[in-house]
Amino acid sequence: MPTSTDPNKSLLKLNPFQLATAIDTVTGSKIANVTKRNNGYILLETCNKEQSIALQRAEFLDSIPVKISPHNFMNFSKGVIKTPELDNCSPEEIIGNLFSAGVINSHCINIIRNSQTIYTNTYVLTFNNLHIQDHINIGYTRVPVEKYIPLRLLCTKCQQFAHHFSKCRSQHPTCARCSESDDTKD
Repeated sequence: MPTSTDPNKSLLKLNPFQLATAIDTVTGSKIANVTKRNNGYILLETCNKEQSIALQRAEFLDSIPVKISPHNFMNFSKGVIKTPELDNCSPEEIIGNLFSAGVINSHCINIIRNSQTIYTNTYVLTFNNLHIQDHINIGYTRVPVEKYIPLRLLCTKCQQFAHHFSKCRSQHPTCARCSESDDTKD
């Protein structure tokens, strides 16, 4: 994501042709995609690692001083593995041994029942690339990796998906039981 280091010069003021020419000059070739976001940020999707490195080293885009850094969460992917063989391993040990496979974070999914934590054999692994592998080798054991699909965000005010109640535009709350526009406490 490129950001201008000069508050008086904005990348958003460049027309699309100037921006494309500036990016192509830095990378030496065309990149996959450029997206202007509503929040004022510009997302750059590269075709390969060399383009990413060239963009991160760039100090200027069309005479505008910039700092280009990777996106915080769009450059990663998450996968799920199910294996009882990692029961005695800490997350740090899992990351350390699977780092060569691209694993940068590990989290065990736990269930809480009757105030007791139940450890499952299910682990969410974060990979440092956009595509997860089909399998991962844990020692001499080959374990399948499935795509991680997080729970959907549900608004508790209007009962619609994809936003939080603090961002809800609905004027009246909707009851989760009867779907009427009444107070949800009743």
